[in-house]
Amino acid sequence: MAETVPFNFYLVFEAKESRHVSGRWEACGAPRATVRKPAVNFREVAVKMNVDLPASLFSRPALNFKLSVPEPEQQVVIDAETQQGIADIIAEQIGVRVVVSAGDAE
Repeated sequence: MAETVPFNFYLVFEAKESRHVSGRWEACGAPRATVRKPAVNFREVAVKMNVDLPASLFSRPALNFKLSVPEPEQQVVIDAETQQGIADIIAEQIGVRVVVSAGDAE
């Protein structure tokens, strides 16, 4: 089984009684999170959460790239379609968005 990172916390939800429909409750804003068991009022409820996330979500790929290009006999031109093709292949293979461009020759 893959390594996971455990997260244990409480989500606190608050609701208020609807002013339009008697007996109906509506959410009040966004839930808040806390690590310790919270004190709640009569309009709040705390839900204990135990979440295990894959450790791989927290690692960024270390990309190393070396390119050796021999001096060309003639000027090389990389058109826009080729540049996009290179970017698409990299994105498809490793899931990273890249922008490929060929600068002016010096």
